[in-house]
Amino acid sequence: MVKSYAKINLFLKILDRRPDGYHNLISLFQRIDLYDELEFEPQEHGIVIESDDQGLPVDGSNLAYRAADLLARKAKIKKGVRISIKKNIPIGGGLGGGSSNAASTLLKLNELWGLNYSLIELGEMGASLGSDIPFFCYRTSSAWVSGKGEMIQPVVLPADYWLLLVFPSFSINTAEAYQLWDLSRNPDKNGLTKKGNHNKISSFQTLAEEGFKNDFETVLFGKYPGLREIQDRLYQEKAEKVLLSGSGSTIFAVFSMEKKAREAGENLIKAFSHTGIQVVRPI
Repeated sequence: MVKSYAKINLFLKILDRRPDGYHNLISLFQRIDLYDELEFEPQEHGIVIESDDQGLPVDGSNLAYRAADLLARKAKIKKGVRISIKKNIPIGGGLGGGSSNAASTLLKLNELWGLNYSLIELGEMGASLGSDIPFFCYRTSSAWVSGKGEMIQPVVLPADYWLLLVFPSFSINTAEAYQLWDLSRNPDKNGLTKKGNHNKISSFQTLAEEGFKNDFETVLFGKYPGLREIQDRLYQEKAEKVLLSGSGSTIFAVFSMEKKAREAGENLIKAFSHTGIQVVRPI
């Protein structure tokens, strides 16, 4: 069994839209101890995806499927695999579950098929499938991620805190989140987002000094006011920091003690009965 870990974004700044349609960004990724469970069974040929979650596509659109297919074509081999995915990471929650599954697939099949690709090469393959995949390929616990997601700079962060994850009853499509962001930035006639002062940041140290931040909050909290309500309530529960992860919809709250995180979670469920919660730790 392979543990396919989730991540949160401790910082996320969107810079500009690229000519290829992707967005340049700078983000601080932190791996957490919430994970999907993947089982790999070699087959003579063909790729089969199975899952206990009916909401997860198991056809060619599944990122783990696409990762296995890409690796087989890249290595020019005919081997197949059956991948069983037990989902614990919410789909569309901004925690990178699909990207993590794809990276875990690349790493495991690289081993099973005896291909000997380096982590850098696997990360480059993953970048062609999704912006978050290179981070998970590098097996680092935390890193600054930039470009469209392909540039990884590992960092060492403190891990002496607890996280309360709050899962609303809805998911948010990443493409929709970026579209809302583009519209809010007054795209120019070429369809490229105009650059603002945030592009003048010269170093990662400058970013770190800005503290917890997620640019998606400015547009998503307007469309989904329930997210702001959850954030406000978590601050009432004395959370030290509360932030949207990635493009949402998961919100995480930082607590110094496990007891406080669990008490806040119990109170939140009473106030927002349609949400789910989980207490986790950074890795």
